[in-house]
Amino acid sequence: GVQTCALPILSFKNTELGGILKQLSRYYNVRIDYDKQQQITCSGKLNLDDTIEQILNTITETAPVVISKENNVYKVTIKKK
Repeated sequence: GVQTCALPILSFKNTELGGILKQLSRYYNVRIDYDKQQQITCSGKLNLDDTIEQILNTITETAPVVISKENNVYKVTIKKK
C-alpha cells in the first residue's frame, strides 16, 4: 500500500498575523509578544515540523516585521518605514 505522510501544516488566507502568532505560541508552547494594534494579514502555509525559529524567519521574509528574542520571549515588532 501507499503510505501517506501528513505533515503538520498550518495554512491560512488573509489571516491576521496576531492570530497566527497566537496559534504558533500555543503549538510550540513559547511566548510571543506582539503589538495588538498591528493590522497585518498574511496568506500562506507554515510547516509545523520546522522549529519555531525557522517559522518566525519565514514570517519575517513575508511580513514587514522584525522578530527578536529576549529571555525565551519572542517579540514581534513592525518594521519602521
